[in-house]
Amino acid sequence: MFCCGNRDCEPPLISKIIDGGRIRSLLKKEFDLVDKDINISSDNFGLYARDELDSFLRSRSVSSLKRSGSRFGENGYIESLVAKEKMWYSKSKRSCKSAFGVVFGDIYFDDNHVTSVNCFIDSQENIWLIEPLTLDLFQIDKRSNVTCVKI
Repeated sequence: MFCCGNRDCEPPLISKIIDGGRIRSLLKKEFDLVDKDINISSDNFGLYARDELDSFLRSRSVSSLKRSGSRFGENGYIESLVAKEKMWYSKSKRSCKSAFGVVFGDIYFDDNHVTSVNCFIDSQENIWLIEPLTLDLFQIDKRSNVTCVKI
C-alpha cells in the first residue's frame, strides 16, 4: 500500500472476510457486552492489516480532520473519522463492510478518559481503539467500562 503524510492512501488490501456474528462474538468477549449493546449488521466484513489503518490515520485526508479544540466536539469528530474511513475503504471495491466504528462508555488510556473512541478490528481479529488526539492505536485498558459498540 502506498501512503504518505501529504498524499491520500491507496485503498486497503482486504485479507480476510468474516461475518457479523463473528464480529459480535469478538466484541462481546473483548468488552464484556451482551447482544443488545452491540449495533452491527449480520453482513460480511472485510478485515485489513493494522499498519494499513495506521497509514490511513497519518494521511492527508485524516490530518485535515485532526481535532483543534472543540471544532467538531468529541462525538462529531469521531463520526467524521468513521465517514472518512468508510470512504477510503469503499475504494477497495469490496461488497463487504468495514470493521471500523465507535465504542462508547468510560474509556481510559494512559492518564486520559473519554466517553467515546473509534474502534477497528484488524485482519488478525485484534480489536484496536484509536486515541482521539494523537490517532495512535491502543487496546482496551482494564479500567475502561464499555457500554455500547456501533460498527
